[in-house]
Amino acid sequence: MKEFEKKTPSRETPSEGMKGLSKFLPMSDANYRRRLTEYEVQVQDLQAYVHSLEAETGRLRKKLEDAPKEFMVLENKLREAILPPRTASIFPSTRTRPSTSCPRVAR
Repeated sequence: MKEFEKKTPSRETPSEGMKGLSKFLPMSDANYRRRLTEYEVQVQDLQAYVHSLEAETGRLRKKLEDAPKEFMVLENKLREAILPPRTASIFPSTRTRPSTSCPRVAR
């Protein structure tokens, strides 16, 4: 189960880590060097993509945090639009209820 434990990230930059791999490759093999260069480019692209996703996540969290406030503002605007301005300040939540003073007529 040790293989699934969370490992602490190294403090070296990714490009330094990739360059560290090159010492394990044969110096004469151009194919391996080309593939290593391609991998380095892919790693940089993926890191840029991760960075953009983190930024988007931050924006979405902020938007989610602001949603209840925006809802209340819109709800208040709707109330003001529905009720006449004069009665809106006097009766903020007016609802008519059916009168219960009249007895029911039995049939």
